[in-house]
Amino acid sequence: MLSDKTKAFYLDEKKAVLLLGHLFFIVLTWFSLEFFRERMTISDAAYYNFLLIESGEPVIVHNRWSSYFVQLLPLLAVKMSLSLAAVLKIYSASLILFQYFFFVIIVFILKDYRAGFALLLALCLTFRGVFYFSITELFMGFGAAILCWAVIKKMITENRVLVKNALVAVIFLLFVFLTLFHPAFLVVIVFLLLFELSKSNLTNIHLWGLLILGIVWNIARTKLFPLSAYEADKMPSIADIIKYIPKLEDFKSTNYFMHFVPNFWTSGIVAMLTIYLGIRAKKILPIVVMLVTVFGWLALILVIDRNGNSPNMYEYYYTLFGIFIELPFADIVFEKVKPILCLPLVIALLAINLTGIYNSSYVYRERVQYFDRLNNYVHQSGNSKGLLAMVNFQWGIGWSTWAFPYETLLNSALAGPDSAGSIYITNDMARFDSIMNDPELFLGPDWCQFCSRTNTINPDYFKIKSGTYFKINTNQGIIGHQPDKLSGIELRPLQETIYSATDTFIITRIELINNTGQVFPSMKNDTINIGLNYHIYDKEGDMLVFEGSFTPLETDLLRGSTIQGMTVLLPEKKGEYIVEVDLCNAGRKWFEINSRFRLIVK
Repeated sequence: MLSDKTKAFYLDEKKAVLLLGHLFFIVLTWFSLEFFRERMTISDAAYYNFLLIESGEPVIVHNRWSSYFVQLLPLLAVKMSLSLAAVLKIYSASLILFQYFFFVIIVFILKDYRAGFALLLALCLTFRGVFYFSITELFMGFGAAILCWAVIKKMITENRVLVKNALVAVIFLLFVFLTLFHPAFLVVIVFLLLFELSKSNLTNIHLWGLLILGIVWNIARTKLFPLSAYEADKMPSIADIIKYIPKLEDFKSTNYFMHFVPNFWTSGIVAMLTIYLGIRAKKILPIVVMLVTVFGWLALILVIDRNGNSPNMYEYYYTLFGIFIELPFADIVFEKVKPILCLPLVIALLAINLTGIYNSSYVYRERVQYFDRLNNYVHQSGNSKGLLAMVNFQWGIGWSTWAFPYETLLNSALAGPDSAGSIYITNDMARFDSIMNDPELFLGPDWCQFCSRTNTINPDYFKIKSGTYFKINTNQGIIGHQPDKLSGIELRPLQETIYSATDTFIITRIELINNTGQVFPSMKNDTINIGLNYHIYDKEGDMLVFEGSFTPLETDLLRGSTIQGMTVLLPEKKGEYIVEVDLCNAGRKWFEINSRFRLIVK
């Protein structure tokens, strides 16, 4: 029989999770709408959205069939012929509503308020920039994973045989559902079962049976839905794991992870508090399960990406630490800490991590502004399709090039179908000279470079006018020699004062004014590489940095004004600085076309 005090505790817990939960999902939904371009028009999301709009059908890749459910609302929006912006906003928000659906089941049907708290924290504790890589099947399964844990706990405490067996069947169906989101959910399933077994349930035959069923299903799944070449390439053999684990400290992936860790100091606090209270409560085995899973999963990630070729992509997999840490936290801390202390802690964690997600939007906002600058430039030239030189690509905010035709297509078409355009990135402009004059040519990624034609793309969303590809960059070799000065070129920053974001750099907009009467080229050759650079002074005027980070010109400079982005690496110390912008021939000459702005590093 529960004491009155215990009943009051549960009542407080219920009110808190309902209030915080609804506020949390309101904030996440606002983020999803505010940053719909950053979430829906970047990288994989741009390509998948293009395919969804073109086919009017779900886009299922790598046999991840469960992702069908999050596409229902955007598909309906396409069927209703809503605008592109509406389709993308609905898709962005539907990914949050999908998690809310599981939250509702957990707290209103199962009435497992601790699992509700675990879901809230799991959706933000290890999320920062990856929030803006929304079409990733790994994230889509978080709500179902926490629901699975809640049903497992319900099954353990259920005494009615028929109901217990029915819950076992539900859990197995959730296993199937989860692994059809992403193969990595097998690790989550094993963790859930081992964690519950470690809580004095070692003799529970239903848990052992579910563990066996989960492993058997995963074997069957690989037979029914074989791993794609993409997935198989990321699966290390047992021999590889044994070989490389002793060398973890030498990997580039380890260096990247150590650089990444400070952003998630709240996760460390949660883990340490959980370990401390678990040891005090003599719940040693659950803590061991948590630690073994965390460090085992980390070791696997570091081994797979040991060469550091895809560090940004592997941030996706760090998010599972949120599940591995949050379940023990919700289970142990809520049991051992009074709500008067526990609830403020949860509120603080949610607030800090939601703020972290918001602040991480900076680089993604800069990315969509980069699309806008390039699209505007191509339209300003009277064209709809552009070829961008790889050497002029802004890697600091670009990361990869394969999806660029779709990223620029979706962003340009937001203003209306008639404004649609597309830009392709190449390291060999001359390669396309023989085909670029095809008026209906549409260049896609390497594996499907000629799959689409501009006259067959859905005209309700994309009306790319017939015409040739326009070369955004021409070779600076046409200058003929290394210039001593650049007469007729002026520059000025668009902002007099810039405040730093949470990243290690800023992108500032520079207006370049070309009064030479002819187009100024932007693509370097062997001896000429003219672009933007800067000096940094302290507020007293003493020079601190003579040569900053060189930024190649994004585009040729047409007659008149052209807006370009320039990367500035931030000084380590907070304070006020003066940044002096100039054009330079990299490593050779500064042209002293100087203009300044104030930089405040927060």
